[in-house]
Amino acid sequence: MSSQIFRIIGVVVSVLFLAICTLLFLVYIISSDAPLVKKVSSALPAASVGGKIVSVGDIAVNTEASRTFYEGQNFARSGVRIDFTTTEGKKRLKVIEREVLNNLIEAVVIKELAEEAGITLTQEGIAAELESVMQNEGGNTQENIQKATQRARLYGWSLVEFSERIVGPALYREQLEAFYDKNNPATDEMQATMQQALAMIADGRSFADAAREHSAGSTANEGGVRGFFARGQLDPEIEEVIFAMEVGEISEVIETETGLHLMTVTDERREAGGEREQVSLSHIFLPKISFARYIGDALAQRNVRIFLPDYRWNQQERYAVFDSPSMVAYQEKIYKQVLSAQEQQAVDASVQEAEGEGEVQNLQQESL
Repeated sequence: MSSQIFRIIGVVVSVLFLAICTLLFLVYIISSDAPLVKKVSSALPAASVGGKIVSVGDIAVNTEASRTFYEGQNFARSGVRIDFTTTEGKKRLKVIEREVLNNLIEAVVIKELAEEAGITLTQEGIAAELESVMQNEGGNTQENIQKATQRARLYGWSLVEFSERIVGPALYREQLEAFYDKNNPATDEMQATMQQALAMIADGRSFADAAREHSAGSTANEGGVRGFFARGQLDPEIEEVIFAMEVGEISEVIETETGLHLMTVTDERREAGGEREQVSLSHIFLPKISFARYIGDALAQRNVRIFLPDYRWNQQERYAVFDSPSMVAYQEKIYKQVLSAQEQQAVDASVQEAEGEGEVQNLQQESL
């Protein structure tokens, strides 16, 4: 082989090496938003979750879909209407990108856990789920396909893309959560704590004292007092027991998907005919590890690495966070703005409801 050929090969390799280095610099150092850079870099890793890759392209596609969705909606009253072409809008898009990154990282873990539990999804199964969701909104098969297609277009996607990127991950999560709830028994420690509460009551202490000492419920400090409930306001498993109890009676320990329950009926309200209308109960509650905590613990067991320059992995929170203090502050600011707008919207709705009730009362008075 002549020296000229060696020189040509050397030039080609050098150019390729320079191009790759430039691409890596643009993606991982300065985070370029140039369309060509995004297109060429789509296969590069943005994050690694236990060795499984979330690509730059995955994040770009989902972020752009979120942008398309927001731009096609009127969220002005919720405080999230955005012009993404402005400096402010680009920051808001960055916040959306961070949420996309975290959702994709979580989706990797959920799919792994689902497959470990024997849950696998086929394209046919995902299509059937989408059809089922549309059927709940009414319509025949053809109408449901049209509605699903229109919903996909809100994100700028085809129906197949919508199924793969939205319906599939959601279905994995739904089925894994159902599996987890079904196979998440109370721990021996929880059972022992409930027996301690029962022993305390048997020794003459009040139910309220036992609740203050042993309950992990939100009303533990108030002695477990929950107040009055009508039928339909309680978990069916709890309601069936509580409405069959007499005032002063203490239930057995009940296990549900959420945890262990020990309850007593403290008062009742009856209708004119004598049928029990409401019961007042006190509650000792020990929660099971929630599904969200289960996913968080699974994330903690995996080596998660973020390669994009604007983020870092917070192992304590098990979440990708902004590396820039200014973006952290900006994110907190817009979250407060959205919350404030939502609170104002709730106030407006209450005022409208009150005004409507006033109009009804005026009409009733006029009719009299």
